[in-house]
Amino acid sequence: MDLVGPIAIVFDLISSEYNWDDEVILNKTLRRIRQIIAAITLRKKQQQREQRLMLSWQTRSLAMVTAAAGASASEELMTYAANLTIDNDEYEEFGRQNTTPVASKTPVHAATQDTAVQKNFEAAADRNNFDMLALFGMK
Repeated sequence: MDLVGPIAIVFDLISSEYNWDDEVILNKTLRRIRQIIAAITLRKKQQQREQRLMLSWQTRSLAMVTAAAGASASEELMTYAANLTIDNDEYEEFGRQNTTPVASKTPVHAATQDTAVQKNFEAAADRNNFDMLALFGMK
């Protein structure tokens, strides 16, 4: 017997988000419950995306500083560091950009270790700054 079915999951989602008890949720129409679930899901996905973008930005920033400070700093290493990402959407967007080759092989995606060539260090740093401005609604 499965105690955690779809209705239990919906009630848990709504009550954990709004601190409503079962009676309050039961007083809502099915249409309203579906709207609430959609709104919660959309908000949570956006929050997760913002967290992934923040983590990607932090990772790129730390990697760029580390690469620049290293004894064997090179443009290829800087480009690699500038294009690290853990977010699939961000990775796909990097791939759509028209870029000028800087190095022959540059791993850019931590999950797949695919290779691609991206912008130079300065353009990547600018993109990081614009990502952060957009993340905080300042762009």
